[in-house]
Amino acid sequence: LLAGLRYSYQQTTSEVFTFSSGKTTVSDNFDGAFSPRLGLVIQPSEAHAIFASYSNSFALNTGIDVNNKALPPSLIDQYEVGVKNELLGGILSANVTAYRILNNNLAQNILVNPTTYSYVKELVGSVQSEGIEIDLSTKAFHGFTVTGGYSYNETKYVKSNTYIEGSLLRYNPNHTANVGVNFRKKGWQAALTSVYIGQRFAGRSTRVAVANDAYQLIELPAYMQVDFSLAYQLKTFTIRTKIANLGDVISYNVHDDNSVNPITPRNYSLSLTYNF
Repeated sequence: LLAGLRYSYQQTTSEVFTFSSGKTTVSDNFDGAFSPRLGLVIQPSEAHAIFASYSNSFALNTGIDVNNKALPPSLIDQYEVGVKNELLGGILSANVTAYRILNNNLAQNILVNPTTYSYVKELVGSVQSEGIEIDLSTKAFHGFTVTGGYSYNETKYVKSNTYIEGSLLRYNPNHTANVGVNFRKKGWQAALTSVYIGQRFAGRSTRVAVANDAYQLIELPAYMQVDFSLAYQLKTFTIRTKIANLGDVISYNVHDDNSVNPITPRNYSLSLTYNF
């Protein structure tokens, strides 16, 4: 059993300058928050363990409320439950974790002329992230080790005065996965790794308070990238070569509706290292 409690104190100062009057309004907000955490592990056998945990944290907010007061922090609750296993006599480790992260007081722009008063906010939003993670790994077997993982994550607006409730948050793929095979023996090292990034969205979330809003989400297709590396070590020298993005996959990192960067195409590298 694990139990903990942390107390955090913060002072937030907000200064608002009014150009027409030349006056500056200063407001201070004092906040204190308890952040508890609780965990329990049950081990019915040496090869299996079941665990559950709860933790609470906070995120600082910028802007002010309608009374020119600094916004308090948003409180975030996280719940986890899972099982860890050692199978095949300890050769294979398999872990499964399910989680839910909930921000019930997300700061969002107030809907009183939000274009003019974009810095005026209220804690009325709610975002939920929940999913499952699976991790697999093996011990070395004749020089080979294998690792793999899969993650499903859905992050969406549960409650919002600004965006469509139920719509997904940007940049977060629902599905991600990875597989890696590594070999190490008699100075030789080789690795073949692959990463899968599922469908995700960029652009800008559609606003419910704007009629015929031009903001739209941009769909980005899924892709898988494979890398290969080979190295040989002789005493203090190591020569290593790597081919990244073996299949020359084309995809993009999109940070906004006007910031698009392609991922690195197929590329090669060769290095020689001397250790002394």
